[in-house]
Amino acid sequence: MTMHITSAPCCWGVDDVNNPHLPPWQRVLSEAAQAGYRGIELGPYGYLPLDIDLVGTALGANGLSVVAGTIFDDLVDPANLDNLLRQTRDICDLLTRLPRCPRRRASASPPPIWC
Repeated sequence: MTMHITSAPCCWGVDDVNNPHLPPWQRVLSEAAQAGYRGIELGPYGYLPLDIDLVGTALGANGLSVVAGTIFDDLVDPANLDNLLRQTRDICDLLTRLPRCPRRRASASPPPIWC
């Protein structure tokens, strides 16, 4: 059995999109592919562009699939609810339209993410 491991931009120190010292997202995708990863998480909201064609092309060029999204934001303050809902909708839109990991084998109960 072969196991494929996925990664996330946080492994490159990507934690806050307002940090001016983050590596470019294209470099993270390229290096993830070079390291042998097959999938990657989106990183904090706004790190990878919300442009499906742009990100989808970059993922495909690097042989990567998207495996998850992340929201790093205030989950407690009721005043932030509209912002959280917008982020959730945008992330779900990306997750449902970007390349997914191909299934490797049949299973009666496949896990939510196969890479």
